[in-house]
Amino acid sequence: MKSKTTVITTATLMLASGLFLGTNSYAANDSSTPSQVYDVSAYTKHVEDAMQKLHTLHLKAFDKSLDSGQREKARREFFTISQGLVQEIHRRIMALNVKEGAALSHTDVLLNTHLTMMVLDMLSELQKESYIDPVMRQ
Repeated sequence: MKSKTTVITTATLMLASGLFLGTNSYAANDSSTPSQVYDVSAYTKHVEDAMQKLHTLHLKAFDKSLDSGQREKARREFFTISQGLVQEIHRRIMALNVKEGAALSHTDVLLNTHLTMMVLDMLSELQKESYIDPVMRQ
């Protein structure tokens, strides 16, 4: 029961932070602040490659044609990469001075939301899988 509560709590916090960051970014973009439709500093080649890798790993993590060891390896790599991206986003957010009107760009918000949804989906799939009889997982 504890793992179910942990997953639900984690998912709720991630969703709430995504909603907060999205609202915060759009609220700061009034007519005096130019809106950045695309922010090159947020969507680098590194981020693009990491997001593509996460998509590939997510597919592998639940591919029943792979053995359980390969699926577990994909899951672990998914969380390692996603945690690195979360830490990068956190550093970007902490570098903003909101008292001076700094805000996340639309690209930052989109990347944060996309990453949050991918991690939430992975956690949801793992939780759903934990409800299945262990014999049927193979």
